[in-house]
Amino acid sequence: MIRFAQKKDLKEIAEIHLHNRKVAYQGIMNECYLNGLTQESVYEQWIIYYRKADRKILVYDLDGKVVGFAGVKFFEGKMNCGLLDYFHTKEGYRNRGIGSALWTAACSLLLSEGIQNMEIFCVEGNDSAKKYYKKRGATFNGFKIRTYTSTETISNRYIVNNIDKVCPEKERQKYSLNNNYDLLLKCIEKDFVLFGAGGYAEEFFGQFGGVYKPKMIFENNERLHHLRINGIEIVAPRLTDYNVVFASPYTADIEEQLQEMGYQQIEFFCPWHQYLPL
Repeated sequence: MIRFAQKKDLKEIAEIHLHNRKVAYQGIMNECYLNGLTQESVYEQWIIYYRKADRKILVYDLDGKVVGFAGVKFFEGKMNCGLLDYFHTKEGYRNRGIGSALWTAACSLLLSEGIQNMEIFCVEGNDSAKKYYKKRGATFNGFKIRTYTSTETISNRYIVNNIDKVCPEKERQKYSLNNNYDLLLKCIEKDFVLFGAGGYAEEFFGQFGGVYKPKMIFENNERLHHLRINGIEIVAPRLTDYNVVFASPYTADIEEQLQEMGYQQIEFFCPWHQYLPL
Protein backbone atom coordinates (compact mmCIF):
# COMPACT_ATOMS: atom_id res chain seq x y z
CA MET A 1 0.00 0.00 0.00
CA ILE A 2 1.24 3.49 -0.86
CA ARG A 3 0.35 6.33 1.49
CA PHE A 4 1.64 9.69 2.64
CA ALA A 5 4.44 9.43 5.19
CA GLN A 6 3.81 10.15 8.85
CA LYS A 7 6.37 11.44 11.29
CA LYS A 8 6.75 7.98 12.81
CA ASP A 9 7.98 6.67 9.42
CA LEU A 10 10.97 9.00 9.25
CA LYS A 11 13.41 6.74 11.12
CA GLU A 12 12.72 3.87 8.71
CA ILE A 13 13.04 6.27 5.76
CA ALA A 14 16.36 7.54 7.11
CA GLU A 15 17.62 3.97 7.56
CA ILE A 16 16.83 3.04 3.95
CA HIS A 17 18.23 6.31 2.63
CA LEU A 18 21.49 5.99 4.58
CA HIS A 19 22.09 2.40 3.47
CA ASN A 20 21.26 3.04 -0.19
CA ARG A 21 23.35 6.19 -0.36
CA LYS A 22 26.44 4.50 1.06
CA VAL A 23 26.09 1.48 -1.26
CA ALA A 24 25.16 3.32 -4.48
CA TYR A 25 27.74 6.11 -4.11
CA GLN A 26 30.72 4.02 -3.03
CA GLY A 27 33.60 5.05 -5.29
CA ILE A 28 31.51 7.86 -6.80
CA MET A 29 31.21 10.39 -3.99
CA ASN A 30 33.71 11.67 -1.45
CA GLU A 31 34.61 8.87 0.98
CA CYS A 32 34.89 11.24 3.95
CA TYR A 33 31.39 12.52 3.22
CA LEU A 34 29.92 9.01 3.02
CA ASN A 35 31.73 7.84 6.17
CA GLY A 36 30.46 10.91 8.02
CA LEU A 37 26.82 10.10 7.37
CA THR A 38 25.03 8.71 10.42
CA GLN A 39 21.54 7.50 11.19
CA GLU A 40 21.03 10.56 13.39
CA SER A 41 22.21 13.11 10.80
CA VAL A 42 20.08 11.60 8.02
CA TYR A 43 17.07 11.40 10.34
CA GLU A 44 17.42 15.12 11.15
CA GLN A 45 17.54 15.82 7.42
CA TRP A 46 14.22 14.01 7.00
CA ILE A 47 12.62 15.86 9.93
CA ILE A 48 13.38 19.13 8.13
CA TYR A 49 12.14 17.78 4.80
CA TYR A 50 8.91 16.51 6.36
CA ARG A 51 8.06 19.91 7.87
CA LYS A 52 8.24 21.81 4.57
CA ALA A 53 4.97 22.56 2.83
CA ASP A 54 6.16 22.40 -0.76
CA ARG A 55 6.93 18.67 -0.72
CA LYS A 56 5.44 15.34 0.28
CA ILE A 57 6.85 11.92 1.08
CA LEU A 58 5.13 8.83 -0.29
CA VAL A 59 5.92 5.50 1.36
CA TYR A 60 5.33 1.94 0.29
CA ASP A 61 3.92 0.25 3.38
CA LEU A 62 4.20 -3.55 3.40
CA ASP A 63 2.54 -5.08 6.45
CA GLY A 64 3.39 -2.03 8.55
CA LYS A 65 6.99 -1.79 7.33
CA VAL A 66 8.33 0.98 5.07
CA VAL A 67 10.09 -0.74 2.17
CA GLY A 68 10.34 2.17 -0.25
CA PHE A 69 9.70 5.88 -0.47
CA ALA A 70 9.61 8.85 -2.85
CA GLY A 71 10.16 12.50 -1.96
CA VAL A 72 8.20 14.79 -4.27
CA LYS A 73 8.80 18.54 -4.44
CA PHE A 74 6.15 20.65 -6.14
CA PHE A 75 8.18 23.76 -6.89
CA GLU A 76 11.85 24.03 -7.90
CA GLY A 77 11.71 27.52 -9.37
CA LYS A 78 9.80 26.50 -12.49
CA MET A 79 6.07 26.58 -13.05
CA ASN A 80 4.52 23.30 -14.17
CA CYS A 81 7.60 21.27 -13.23
CA GLY A 82 8.00 19.24 -10.04
CA LEU A 83 10.98 17.33 -8.74
CA LEU A 84 11.33 13.67 -7.82
CA ASP A 85 13.68 14.56 -4.99
CA TYR A 86 14.24 11.08 -3.52
CA PHE A 87 13.41 7.65 -4.87
CA HIS A 88 14.47 4.56 -2.94
CA THR A 89 13.51 0.92 -2.43
CA LYS A 90 14.82 -1.06 0.52
CA GLU A 91 17.44 -3.67 -0.27
CA GLY A 92 15.85 -7.11 -0.37
CA TYR A 93 12.57 -5.73 -1.74
CA ARG A 94 13.67 -4.75 -5.24
CA ASN A 95 12.27 -6.18 -8.48
CA ARG A 96 8.85 -6.59 -6.88
CA GLY A 97 7.16 -3.61 -8.56
CA ILE A 98 7.61 -1.32 -5.55
CA GLY A 99 9.65 1.25 -7.49
CA SER A 100 7.17 1.22 -10.37
CA ALA A 101 4.28 1.78 -7.98
CA LEU A 102 6.07 4.68 -6.26
CA TRP A 103 6.94 6.22 -9.65
CA THR A 104 3.28 6.13 -10.70
CA ALA A 105 2.21 7.55 -7.34
CA ALA A 106 4.72 10.43 -7.64
CA CYS A 107 3.44 11.26 -11.12
CA SER A 108 -0.15 11.04 -9.85
CA LEU A 109 0.59 13.44 -6.99
CA LEU A 110 2.14 16.02 -9.32
CA LEU A 111 -0.70 15.69 -11.83
CA SER A 112 -3.27 16.22 -9.07
CA GLU A 113 -1.64 19.63 -8.53
CA GLY A 114 -1.74 20.45 -12.24
CA ILE A 115 1.99 19.80 -12.76
CA GLN A 116 2.78 18.13 -16.08
CA ASN A 117 6.57 17.70 -15.99
CA MET A 118 8.97 16.08 -13.52
CA GLU A 119 12.71 16.58 -13.02
CA ILE A 120 15.13 14.13 -11.43
CA PHE A 121 18.75 14.62 -10.37
CA CYS A 122 21.10 11.67 -10.76
CA VAL A 123 24.71 11.67 -9.55
CA GLU A 124 27.17 11.10 -12.38
CA GLY A 125 28.38 7.50 -12.16
CA ASN A 126 25.14 6.10 -10.76
CA ASP A 127 24.52 4.21 -13.98
CA SER A 128 21.79 1.91 -12.67
CA ALA A 129 19.64 4.89 -11.63
CA LYS A 130 20.31 6.65 -14.93
CA LYS A 131 19.25 3.54 -16.86
CA TYR A 132 16.06 3.29 -14.81
CA TYR A 133 15.10 6.92 -15.38
CA LYS A 134 15.80 6.76 -19.10
CA LYS A 135 13.63 3.65 -19.34
CA ARG A 136 10.86 5.76 -17.81
CA GLY A 137 11.19 8.38 -20.52
CA ALA A 138 13.59 10.80 -18.83
CA THR A 139 15.94 12.82 -21.03
CA PHE A 140 19.10 14.74 -20.10
CA ASN A 141 18.32 18.39 -19.37
CA GLY A 142 21.46 19.87 -17.82
CA PHE A 143 23.51 19.40 -14.65
CA LYS A 144 24.31 20.89 -11.28
CA ILE A 145 27.66 21.00 -9.48
CA ARG A 146 27.29 20.10 -5.81
CA THR A 147 29.91 20.15 -3.06
CA TYR A 148 30.18 17.37 -0.49
CA THR A 149 32.94 17.72 2.11
CA SER A 150 35.01 20.07 -0.09
CA THR A 151 34.70 17.79 -3.13
CA GLU A 152 32.63 18.68 -6.18
CA THR A 153 30.18 16.15 -7.64
CA ILE A 154 28.16 16.40 -10.84
CA SER A 155 24.44 15.71 -10.59
CA ASN A 156 22.84 15.31 -14.00
CA ARG A 157 19.36 16.75 -14.44
CA TYR A 158 16.79 14.64 -16.27
CA ILE A 159 13.23 15.58 -17.15
CA VAL A 160 10.11 13.60 -17.94
CA ASN A 161 7.74 15.77 -19.95
CA ASN A 162 3.99 15.24 -20.06
CA ILE A 163 3.85 12.74 -17.20
CA ASP A 164 0.14 12.30 -17.87
CA LYS A 165 1.21 10.04 -20.74
CA VAL A 166 2.91 7.60 -18.36
CA CYS A 167 0.40 7.78 -15.49
CA PRO A 168 -2.81 5.77 -15.92
CA GLU A 169 -6.01 7.82 -15.69
CA LYS A 170 -7.35 5.75 -12.79
CA GLU A 171 -4.27 6.56 -10.68
CA ARG A 172 -4.33 10.33 -11.01
CA GLN A 173 -6.48 11.31 -8.02
CA LYS A 174 -5.34 8.64 -5.57
CA TYR A 175 -2.77 10.88 -3.87
CA SER A 176 -4.38 14.30 -4.28
CA LEU A 177 -3.55 16.91 -1.63
CA ASN A 178 -7.10 18.25 -1.95
CA ASN A 179 -5.81 21.80 -1.61
CA ASN A 180 -8.58 24.38 -1.50
CA TYR A 181 -6.95 27.17 -3.46
CA ASP A 182 -10.08 29.33 -3.20
CA LEU A 183 -9.31 29.87 0.49
CA LEU A 184 -6.22 31.88 -0.41
CA LEU A 185 -8.14 33.97 -2.95
CA LYS A 186 -10.75 34.78 -0.31
CA CYS A 187 -7.98 35.62 2.15
CA ILE A 188 -6.27 38.20 -0.08
CA GLU A 189 -9.53 39.90 -1.03
CA LYS A 190 -9.31 41.42 2.45
CA ASP A 191 -6.37 43.28 4.02
CA PHE A 192 -3.46 40.87 4.45
CA VAL A 193 0.26 40.60 5.12
CA LEU A 194 2.71 38.36 3.30
CA PHE A 195 5.17 36.28 5.32
CA GLY A 196 8.45 35.69 3.48
CA ALA A 197 10.78 37.73 1.29
CA GLY A 198 12.36 35.01 -0.86
CA GLY A 199 11.58 33.12 -4.05
CA TYR A 200 8.01 32.35 -3.00
CA ALA A 201 7.32 36.05 -2.46
CA GLU A 202 8.74 36.78 -5.90
CA GLU A 203 6.34 34.24 -7.41
CA PHE A 204 3.45 35.72 -5.39
CA PHE A 205 4.08 39.17 -6.84
CA GLY A 206 4.45 37.62 -10.27
CA GLN A 207 0.94 36.22 -9.99
CA PHE A 208 -0.82 38.86 -7.89
CA GLY A 209 1.37 41.99 -7.89
CA GLY A 210 -0.92 44.00 -10.13
CA VAL A 211 -4.13 42.88 -8.44
CA TYR A 212 -3.59 42.14 -4.73
CA LYS A 213 -0.91 43.80 -2.61
CA PRO A 214 -0.10 43.06 1.04
CA LYS A 215 -0.07 45.81 3.63
CA MET A 216 3.41 44.75 4.70
CA ILE A 217 5.83 41.83 4.40
CA PHE A 218 6.84 39.87 7.50
CA GLU A 219 10.36 38.45 7.57
CA ASN A 220 12.43 36.92 10.38
CA ASN A 221 15.74 37.95 8.80
CA GLU A 222 16.55 41.24 10.56
CA ARG A 223 18.95 42.28 7.79
CA LEU A 224 16.00 42.71 5.42
CA HIS A 225 13.89 44.84 7.73
CA HIS A 226 12.91 48.26 6.30
CA LEU A 227 13.84 47.23 2.76
CA ARG A 228 10.98 47.24 0.25
CA ILE A 229 9.63 44.83 -2.36
CA ASN A 230 7.35 46.34 -4.97
CA GLY A 231 7.05 49.38 -2.72
CA ILE A 232 5.98 47.34 0.32
CA GLU A 233 8.06 47.48 3.50
CA ILE A 234 9.65 44.38 5.03
CA VAL A 235 9.17 44.35 8.81
CA ALA A 236 9.53 42.05 11.81
CA PRO A 237 6.48 39.84 12.46
CA ARG A 238 3.95 41.48 14.75
CA LEU A 239 0.33 41.05 15.76
CA THR A 240 -2.11 42.89 13.45
CA ASP A 241 -5.77 42.59 12.48
CA TYR A 242 -4.79 41.41 8.97
CA ASN A 243 -4.95 37.95 7.45
CA VAL A 244 -1.58 36.28 6.86
CA VAL A 245 -0.38 34.54 3.70
CA PHE A 246 2.70 32.29 3.90
CA ALA A 247 5.14 32.77 1.05
CA SER A 248 7.78 30.35 2.32
CA PRO A 249 8.29 26.56 2.35
CA TYR A 250 8.97 26.67 6.11
CA THR A 251 5.27 26.65 6.90
CA ALA A 252 5.26 24.45 10.01
CA ASP A 253 7.78 26.63 11.87
CA ILE A 254 6.15 29.90 10.80
CA GLU A 255 2.66 28.65 11.61
CA GLU A 256 3.74 27.82 15.16
CA GLN A 257 5.33 31.26 15.48
CA LEU A 258 2.19 33.09 14.29
CA GLN A 259 -0.22 30.99 16.33
CA GLU A 260 1.78 31.83 19.45
CA MET A 261 1.35 35.50 18.49
CA GLY A 262 -2.42 35.04 18.24
CA TYR A 263 -3.08 34.76 14.50
CA GLN A 264 -6.02 32.64 13.38
CA GLN A 265 -6.54 33.31 9.65
CA ILE A 266 -3.46 31.90 7.89
CA GLU A 267 -3.21 30.61 4.33
CA PHE A 268 -0.33 29.10 2.34
CA PHE A 269 0.61 30.39 -1.12
CA CYS A 270 1.46 27.45 -3.40
CA PRO A 271 3.82 28.86 -6.06
CA TRP A 272 3.29 25.87 -8.34
CA HIS A 273 -0.42 26.69 -8.74
CA GLN A 274 -1.76 29.20 -11.26
CA TYR A 275 -4.39 31.07 -9.22
CA LEU A 276 -5.58 33.59 -11.77
CA PRO A 277 -6.34 33.00 -15.47
CA LEU A 278 -3.37 33.69 -17.72
